[in-house]
This record gives sequence, structure tokens and C-alpha cells, in this order.
Amino acid sequence: MITIEEKLNVFTKLVFERIQEESKVLLKEMEEKNQQIIEEQREKLKLQSEKLINDMAQKGETKKNQMIAKANMDRKIKILEKKKQLLGKLLQELQEKALAFTATSAYDDFFRKTLEEVLDQLRGEEEILLYIKEGDILRYQTVIGEIANTFGFQPGKYSLLPAEENILGGVVALSGNHRLRIDASLSALLQEHEKMVGQMLYNGLEKEGEVNE
Repeated sequence: MITIEEKLNVFTKLVFERIQEESKVLLKEMEEKNQQIIEEQREKLKLQSEKLINDMAQKGETKKNQMIAKANMDRKIKILEKKKQLLGKLLQELQEKALAFTATSAYDDFFRKTLEEVLDQLRGEEEILLYIKEGDILRYQTVIGEIANTFGFQPGKYSLLPAEENILGGVVALSGNHRLRIDASLSALLQEHEKMVGQMLYNGLEKEGEVNE
């Protein structure tokens, strides 16, 4: 006959085994759940890490591009400054050479041809005004009269006036009614070439990368 103590032992064993089995199942579920959480956290950290690396790479690329853009801008500014310096120096030299040119015999031919071209464009005008350097008026007064007569401008139909500005040389002409103005001065000639000279300088500096630090 089974005693109460034996029954308790059997019951206790059964309960223990059931609890042990349930504990194993629960523990397995907990381990699986924990493993899932760990994997999720690991994936999350991986994504965060990749995002951080990508962000840093993008920031690095952006910074690099900004540095390159700044370097290019600084280079262009230096080129423009260099161009401005050289252009100013070149134009000053050209102006000095133009003044020196007016003292040569070659200027005699230049003045004559320039005046002929101007008067040819003004042919038919009732009256014209010729603005010429005071020194050139004294120097070429006879020549001016001869050329003017050739184009039909007798004395009284043209007036010789000293140029009010430094035209360097050549002629500035106006029709009597001021409807037509022709600037055939040396200063105008230099101004016409200033843009071309400046572009040539810029192209040369850009091509050679001639920028002084």
C-alpha cells in the first residue's frame, strides 16, 4: 500500500517535471526572443553605422567639393587681378607709344589718311567741325586746308577747333547740326582695342595658369 509520503513524492516529482518542462519551453522562448531582439538591435546598429559612414562620406565629399570650388574661385580672382594689372600696364604703354608716334614722320601719313576718311564720310554736309589737337592744328593747317578743299569743304564750311580732351592724335569730327559724329582719334582707337587686348590677356593667363601666389 502506497503511503501518503510516497504519494507526495510522486506528485512532487510530477509537478517538478512539469515545471521543469515548462521552464525549458519558456527558457527556449526567452532565448529565441532575446536572440531576435539582439539580431534586431544588431541590424539597427548596422544600419545606423552605415548611415553614419555614408553621412560622413557625403560630408567629406561636400567639403572636398567646397574646397575645390573655393580654390577655383580664388584662382579666377587672381587671374582677373593679374589681368587687370597687366591690362593697365599695357594700356599705359600703348598710350605712351601713341604719344611718341605723333612725333614721327609716320604720323604725318596717318593723320592725312585719317582726315581723308573722315571727310569722305562727311561729304555733302553743309558745315563740319573738326576737333584736333592744338599742336596738330598748327602742324597740319596747310595740309588740312588742301584735303578739305579736295572733298568740297572750302574755308567757311569747316571749322578747326582745339580738342577739349586728350585725344592723343587724329581727328574728331561733327556735322554742323551735330547729327553725325565721327571719332577717329588715337584714344578712340586704343579704346576699341582695349576689350580685345583684355580678352587676349585673359585667355593667355587662363591657358597658362599664370597666377602669382
